[in-house]
Amino acid sequence: MPGGGGQNACTTKGTTLLLVMAVSAISLFTNLHISHLTSSNAGIVWASNKNQHSPGASPLDEREIADLLGRVSTVVEVNTAKHSPLNNSNGRMSTETMKAATEPPNPIMLLLQEIENEQLLLKKGNADGKKPIALVRGSSQVVDRDLPLYLQGLEKAGFDVRISKQAAHGQPANISVVDQSSAVDWTLLLCMAFNDGDGSSCMIRSTIKHLRPHQKISRIPGVRSVLWKKEGLCRTTMDAHHLPALLSSPIAPLCWVLPVQFDGFASVVSVLGNTKRWVFKSLGAGSASEAQKQLTVMSSSTEADLKKIESYRQQPALVQELIEDPLLVNGFHVSLRAYVLVTSASPLRVYWHQEGLVYFRQDASTAFKKILSRKWYFAQLRQYLTRHHGENAEDKAFSSMERAIVRSLLVAESNLAVHYGGLAANPSSNLYRCNHCFQLLGFDLILNKTLDATVIEVNGQPHMRESTKKEAWASNTIKATAIEEMVKLQFSQEEVALQLSNALNFLRKHMGLEDISCHKDEKLCLTKEDLEFMLSTVRQNRARGNFIQIYPSVSGEVYDTLVKDLSHASRGRSPHAVLVKSGRHNAAAAAGEDDVMIRQHFRDYHDTTVLHKALTAVESYFEARALGNTQQLRDLARYGKVQPAAAPVLERQQQHEESNNVNDRQQQQQQQQPAVENKGDQDNVAAEDKKENMDDFDSLVGNVLGGAAPDRTRECAKDPDSVKLLKSLSMTPGKLNPAFSTTQTSYNMVVPNDVTCLHIKAEAAHCRSEVRINSMKGTNKPANWSLDVGDNSIALVVVSLEHSEPWLVSKYTVNIYRESLMEHEARFDESEDHEVCYLPQSCSLRVYHDLPCGITHLSSRTWTQYKAEQETLPVCTNAYNQGRWVLPCSKCTPAGTCYWRQAVWMAKECRYVLAPVEDLRKCMVGKKMLFIGDSTVRGMMYHMIERLNGTLLTWNKAHSIRSYHIPMNVSFGFAYYPQFFLPKAKQPVFEKALYQLLRRQAPLSNSQETVLIFGGVQWLSPHHIQVVNKAIRKAQLDKITVVVKLHGSGFNQPVQGVIYNNAAKTRKLLFRHRMMLNASLQLGFIPVDTFSLTLPRHKHYLYGRCACHFHTVVAMDENGNPVPQTTQSDANTPKQVHYHIDGPINDFYTQLTTTEICRKHNTENT
Repeated sequence: MPGGGGQNACTTKGTTLLLVMAVSAISLFTNLHISHLTSSNAGIVWASNKNQHSPGASPLDEREIADLLGRVSTVVEVNTAKHSPLNNSNGRMSTETMKAATEPPNPIMLLLQEIENEQLLLKKGNADGKKPIALVRGSSQVVDRDLPLYLQGLEKAGFDVRISKQAAHGQPANISVVDQSSAVDWTLLLCMAFNDGDGSSCMIRSTIKHLRPHQKISRIPGVRSVLWKKEGLCRTTMDAHHLPALLSSPIAPLCWVLPVQFDGFASVVSVLGNTKRWVFKSLGAGSASEAQKQLTVMSSSTEADLKKIESYRQQPALVQELIEDPLLVNGFHVSLRAYVLVTSASPLRVYWHQEGLVYFRQDASTAFKKILSRKWYFAQLRQYLTRHHGENAEDKAFSSMERAIVRSLLVAESNLAVHYGGLAANPSSNLYRCNHCFQLLGFDLILNKTLDATVIEVNGQPHMRESTKKEAWASNTIKATAIEEMVKLQFSQEEVALQLSNALNFLRKHMGLEDISCHKDEKLCLTKEDLEFMLSTVRQNRARGNFIQIYPSVSGEVYDTLVKDLSHASRGRSPHAVLVKSGRHNAAAAAGEDDVMIRQHFRDYHDTTVLHKALTAVESYFEARALGNTQQLRDLARYGKVQPAAAPVLERQQQHEESNNVNDRQQQQQQQQPAVENKGDQDNVAAEDKKENMDDFDSLVGNVLGGAAPDRTRECAKDPDSVKLLKSLSMTPGKLNPAFSTTQTSYNMVVPNDVTCLHIKAEAAHCRSEVRINSMKGTNKPANWSLDVGDNSIALVVVSLEHSEPWLVSKYTVNIYRESLMEHEARFDESEDHEVCYLPQSCSLRVYHDLPCGITHLSSRTWTQYKAEQETLPVCTNAYNQGRWVLPCSKCTPAGTCYWRQAVWMAKECRYVLAPVEDLRKCMVGKKMLFIGDSTVRGMMYHMIERLNGTLLTWNKAHSIRSYHIPMNVSFGFAYYPQFFLPKAKQPVFEKALYQLLRRQAPLSNSQETVLIFGGVQWLSPHHIQVVNKAIRKAQLDKITVVVKLHGSGFNQPVQGVIYNNAAKTRKLLFRHRMMLNASLQLGFIPVDTFSLTLPRHKHYLYGRCACHFHTVVAMDENGNPVPQTTQSDANTPKQVHYHIDGPINDFYTQLTTTEICRKHNTENT
């Protein structure tokens, strides 16, 4: 061999010798390690004894981690990136196999080998040289179209292809035709049809339970009804629109199935206006009528379109929101076809092919018809994006497509549950799983101008016809390659038990194994079915070719929030309920299983929401090991989580997210500074809107399997005495009193009323301690905190991470007093000349482009003269006149002194005259007042009770239906809605909550003696107004007085865990608010414009993380003085006897509401 090659060979021999020596040493150490950890009477356990995971037990110490890292680093030194643990297919014995030969077998390895032997029966069954059989069934129309390309892939994979007589039509002579009822020992059942393959077309669904482990069928039951059919995809994605993780980034456009959902569609059209365009699609019987499919784009702006839209009240169709700002490629609309392979629906395992197709289309005027002569593939699109949109555009676009695909499949998983009834041989096991099922899907997506992807359609039998045109060579190659690699991936025979065994052993702190090392306090106990899934995942990933495994993946953390939301949403529909619905409960009982046994199966069943974090950790282990990243491995062993910065694709994705977060942090810093309420210029509004549309706190990520890893880049102490100490603490804007000291645990702060939010940043002194805000479960990151008016208390909890669970070691407390708006306001002397000022909008929330912000000069007259002029205006006859907050100031400048106690809401063309309490009591006698809404409506009700009764003797935070009665023969009923604190599945719909309130308060008079008031902060929509109208008519209460409390200001603080409405989002709310105002007037309801009232003074809220409560409840003593909260139980303090609802803004709009009720009462009586 030439010199270079000889040297390499010599080096290889030397490396092998060193490896053998290292393996021997590791083997000896490993035996000692296991014997040290294993109890003498516990038998062999999974690298740990039965007590290792008990409460109070220590986590892996440095010696154990060093041992694990030593084993991995030995392997990494020999396996280069080319022959990494996930890509070592050159036939030589891997270093893991060599090391395993010198070590005694462990239980996890033995179990995995047993499972793998069952999975790989195909390999053993073909030892006689016979080819595996691929049986083709389905529709002759689809077979004629797609089979030629499938044949190429199947023959390359070594399959003997046979076709059923029903599907055969002009097929090549070398394919055997078999009768549908003939017994064929097939390995692959290739279903080619426009359905799920049920019945005679492919396979009777109930027979799947009898398949052998190695047999596969190319259909996933339920995909057609959940994703493939247009109406199924619509229902699936619309059901998920309410999930918090998808509120700012929906996976598909808004859509409705007509005519069933026509009313819901119509109400949204009324909100979004007549300029919004909609895509109407016919609901054909599948691709068989693809050529006849009709697609129409319409809006409600023309009379002709309105008539067409109205015709869909009786006509089946799907209507979809039109993507108004799509990405144009060289001026053309494009849609993207991605080939997605789902090899397991639950738990989810999904791949997408690196190459796909880009279809060029005409514009909306021609219903986006394909331009047949023009087609790209993904590689060309990548080049275009990089050239025209920047070097990061490609990664952003394709990462967005990947996330849209995975999210749509995650939300579809629970809907597929009922389709798996009866598939398992055991009636009560494997409720959701079909280990024999896989399916190639065609996802059609659209990118918008910001390169965010939206799923438009899903095709369960993607078009695979081979084109004869010369220019179609790329399309043919992409399709043929996808088919060939799909078959190879699905039928890989590589043995991977050892690799998975090493991964699970490495992560043993974070999960247990059923019947081996599982304990009652285990976070996750893996079952045999889980191990089957993991083995298949590792095996398929090693044979994936040009497919990319997009779930599970090392970047699985981006789905943490969605998975958590799905887990919460599914609590109301337990597997047991699904079993009963599918009729399998009786089957299980007939098989001799009692209810306790059946429920045990469900506790053992793990879907994606249960396994998500474990699967992400396993994928992270393989990546970190392949890259030789010891820091990632160290974090994994200790915390079950890494930040895989070395992964190129994820790194680019994180760079994009960090770019967004930089803008977010800049915005947060601006929000944290006290805003000066003064006029500002109105330039660059569009640029501000773009910045404001960033999601401020979506980048906050939870832990995968345990506590967050401490920041190892910070300077920290290791002295045991410093475990309970803080190193630093800051709250801005503001100043701690006394100044921070590590040993001082209690502090005070006083901030002006303008400071509504504090930025908290604290750091622990010890390397193995961390700070959590306000509780053991609080965030360990810097955070913003919303402040109530008056006393606030924030706890900084120091926890030690040196134990199996975080231990509370100390607590620091900061008491913050936020001054009230009128805390230092001077006495107002009306005899002095004061300028007339008004507040058009807040400078920290500029919603109106055409108005200044802050305290602004209004009139050249003095305050006394201006008030006298207002008295000459006519009286306002409604509660929605355009108005503004007007007040006297020494100067309408920041340096001026303003008198907020004198501030009044003044309409521009009329004056408000609020009903005196005597008149109010007269018109309210005998009335039944019904309220349905959130805590702001509840505050209005209590204010009315106090004003009518003269006092408020009882008060509580009612979150259910409550009734009250006061002596002057006025009764009150309240129903809390929406009940966000309940799991989504248990939250009553608005219509049900309304009917419950009406029934509880019966009998009700169908007259103005019954008053219904409904609304809240921002949950109300035109749909709810229509629901009320239908409900009162159905209950024969169409003559009652109905009041609509419209939107209120709120959620304008950038605080973690609470939705954040910046100026851009508030403008959208304002538009919806106006639509509801019009809808209320059309139905004869009384609208109360609380949005215009509260929006300019959004900083003047009194309490609540939502920053939406403009009232507060004050306990009063017998002398009418407030009872201090800190001394209510003091025997020397006057006893609390009643309550008072305080808050000038709530006071005004509640009085305005009662004035309008009485105005209607007096008008109708005269």
